[in-house]
Amino acid sequence: MGEGDVTVEIKGREWIVPNYDVFDGLNFRQLLEKASRDYPKKEALIYKEKRITYQQLNEKVDQLAFELEKIGIKKGDRCAILLPNSFEFIYIQYAILKIGAFFIALSTRYRKFELTYMLKHSGTKMLVLIDEFLGINFLNLLNDIKEELPELEILLVWGKSIPPGAYDLKELFKKPSQPIALEADPIDENDVATILYTSGSTGTPKGVMSTHRNLIWDSIRVNERLLIADKDSFLMMLPLSHIFASSVLLTNAIMGGCKVVIMDVFEPEEALSLIEQEGISILYGVPTMFVLMLNHPNYRKYNLKTLRTGYMSGSSCPIELVKAVIEDMGCNISAAYGMTECACISITEYVLCILRISNSI
Repeated sequence: MGEGDVTVEIKGREWIVPNYDVFDGLNFRQLLEKASRDYPKKEALIYKEKRITYQQLNEKVDQLAFELEKIGIKKGDRCAILLPNSFEFIYIQYAILKIGAFFIALSTRYRKFELTYMLKHSGTKMLVLIDEFLGINFLNLLNDIKEELPELEILLVWGKSIPPGAYDLKELFKKPSQPIALEADPIDENDVATILYTSGSTGTPKGVMSTHRNLIWDSIRVNERLLIADKDSFLMMLPLSHIFASSVLLTNAIMGGCKVVIMDVFEPEEALSLIEQEGISILYGVPTMFVLMLNHPNYRKYNLKTLRTGYMSGSSCPIELVKAVIEDMGCNISAAYGMTECACISITEYVLCILRISNSI
């Protein structure tokens, strides 16, 4: 155990919760490098048959950061990602953050209006996108709007169709790994890390700038509240294009040295199956996801005994639903409130949550 670590008993097991205050003041570059040093051989990411350790993750990110620097990306550049949940999304996200560029996440559900507005408003210099996903040809869509994006200089494409002048993302991953000279331009904890767009439900979407300190400090507090430790495993049911996944769940997991099992698209029975197969202990999701899992006709077929905690957010969380997740799924779920503007603002203490629910029903 390290200085300040705490030992607790959870579900009959000894749980060593690290002292998360040691992360205060770090940036995302340092966060991933610390995880690589502390948990080099531990599984970090899992997607179907692919598995990668924290050391391998850091090496992949360094390799890509080196290639991005070679093609002209530098600290402060705006870099957008339009990809489904995947290893590649996370490699690119952290390569951008390691350089000190600004990471901008775009949803594969966006179409012409949203993409034109966000890419133009943010002044995006580099766009990484998939050629086609769920029946939508994003290269055709981009071709229709490119005249409105004068600051877009660099295009990286993941897929089979690589247009003239674009870089093939798969080819960049084949390049030999080389040392990166990132320390020549250090990142301050108060530098901007992300520009994420609000939903625009009451007006034009706002491009929210969050610093490294903002997002890492938020994760410190969430990890403390949920007693997250390296024995935990997360299921990535949420889209990485949303702050809930890319800037909350993923940061919480890397900070804790936990493994993350990735779903490209949420499907309730697949989620239940992965919980059982991979021993998932932490679930983050919106209320509808929990409803769909609980109400699935094959729900009782799956053993969910490894579930421990997590949190529900994104819309109102009915007491009846929270109670069902706690009592039926065996998951001490917390209810949280957050916004793109500031990530997680408040989160219930799940032990107190159980007591309140018991007294309310």
